[in-house]
Amino acid sequence: MSIFRKVPTKSSAPKGLKKILREWVEALLFAFVIAFVFRTWIYAPFRVPTGSMIPTINVGDHIMADMSAYGYQIPFTDYRILEKQIQRGDVVIFPSPLNPVVCDSNIYSAYDTFVSLVVGFVKKDYVPTCMDFIKRVVAVEGDTIEFSGEDFLVNGEKEKNYVPFYNPYLPPVMLFFKDQMPKNSVFTMGDNRRDSLDGRFWHIDNQVLSYVSRSKVRAKAKWIYFSMDPQKSIFNGIQWNRMFTAIK
Repeated sequence: MSIFRKVPTKSSAPKGLKKILREWVEALLFAFVIAFVFRTWIYAPFRVPTGSMIPTINVGDHIMADMSAYGYQIPFTDYRILEKQIQRGDVVIFPSPLNPVVCDSNIYSAYDTFVSLVVGFVKKDYVPTCMDFIKRVVAVEGDTIEFSGEDFLVNGEKEKNYVPFYNPYLPPVMLFFKDQMPKNSVFTMGDNRRDSLDGRFWHIDNQVLSYVSRSKVRAKAKWIYFSMDPQKSIFNGIQWNRMFTAIK
């Protein structure tokens, strides 16, 4: 019997390193695929940097949105399978209508959301370059909508099921207009009616009001999973009373 142990060849170490690297790459790719599938078709996190939805959603709230609430979107397109109807009163998420060439991109939106979530913990007043909008659907296709000063009517009746917020320190937004909702579209406004950039003010293509195409609505806001007061530090700014509350 030989007393000499076999000495590893020079090529054995690189092969072991290659195997480890390959396993890491495979694990990262798998994690990326799972994250992509989860964010595209199940749930996705969003951070709210503005106060347009006060008191329903406050500045600094982090929300979880149901990505399949209105059907399953085919990646990088506006098409869905098993499509479901959007209802009045739903709080929905859609790409910024102010820069449609860039902001309609699903890839850019995902990147912007990721940066917003990461940077938002450090820089609480950070606003994404192509921020997704979160608003409430107040009318759907076929509805007759009417503005009479600050009153908003749908099919001749005032809004139901929730109470809009009118900040007493801001001037009223007075509109007098009546219109029939076009097909395959929804009209959205923020709950904070005097401080919300929404369909009343976008004036896209010289329209008096701007509607959101139903195909652009990406998700339905479901609940607040984390909340941080932007005026305080991470050590004393967590708003525990808002965490894990449903969005209605």
